[in-house]
Amino acid sequence: MRFAPFFILAIFGYFFIIIPLIYLIDFIFIKDGITFGSLRNNAIGFFLALLFIYFILYRRKKKTKQK
Repeated sequence: MRFAPFFILAIFGYFFIIIPLIYLIDFIFIKDGITFGSLRNNAIGFFLALLFIYFILYRRKKKTKQK
């Protein structure tokens, strides 16, 4: 339960920062709206968010083991 804030922050950060940025970049360079490229970048962004969560959890576990 003490990891819940990180999950919430990652989810909000993903939906309110990464996705709008991807769609903005897509709109500026492709001027096409939603394309397969944007969906692919979306999947990459989600994967990076999951990696970030895993990294935080791994570091927290490492710190608790050292004590």
